[in-house]
Amino acid sequence: MASPRTCDQCGEPLPPEGRFCSHCGSLSGSPESASNASASTRLGPWERILERLRTVTAGRYDVQRLLGWGGMAGVYLAEELRLKRRVAIKVIAPGLLMDPSQIERFEQEARTTAQLNHPNIVTIFEVDEREDLHYFTMTYVPGRALSQVMAEAAASLPIDVVRAWVRQVSGALSYAHQRGVVHRDIKPGNILLDEHGNALVGDFGIAKVAEEPGLTRTGMLVGTPAYMSPEQCTTGKVSG
Repeated sequence: MASPRTCDQCGEPLPPEGRFCSHCGSLSGSPESASNASASTRLGPWERILERLRTVTAGRYDVQRLLGWGGMAGVYLAEELRLKRRVAIKVIAPGLLMDPSQIERFEQEARTTAQLNHPNIVTIFEVDEREDLHYFTMTYVPGRALSQVMAEAAASLPIDVVRAWVRQVSGALSYAHQRGVVHRDIKPGNILLDEHGNALVGDFGIAKVAEEPGLTRTGMLVGTPAYMSPEQCTTGKVSG
């Protein structure tokens, strides 16, 4: 019986059919991978994924830089070459690739958001998977998250501005609810403010779609505790 293949960079087991390590994101099994090991280990996994993303999307996107990352995914700034527009590319975290339910949740986020056409909801353009990289492209919002604005504010934000954001976000959520989609993770970090000061709702990663089977096990707590509704905290039915 053959020994399981391991990553040249971190030593973790490789997926049976994959060339990229799901733990650190490195390309393994190629002649150049071993020689580049020492240089590669000095880079974080998201920087290594940046190089891979540039390779697999060459000719379609000019991937420029990492915008940010979290436990589930990283987001990169890119230019869509044929349409000459800037987009954001969201890539699932390599450590989640061993769990099919996490891949399905990531793709469901793209499918769910793509059904929603609203000026205050981030637009999804394309979803794809190439060489073990699962990603989708979406609106690039050249601004900041509401959480950043709140953290940096020296004083209370102007009430008229806050009122406008509340109207925009509530309008977006109402639109989604009318189509059977409940976001389930509304918080300042998931509200983006563009260069004109408009609020856009993003990150439908744990949204509940009425007509689709759930990916959450019974009794599982989902959401951000500080922003969860009472029914979420008690794992009850979330209706919006």
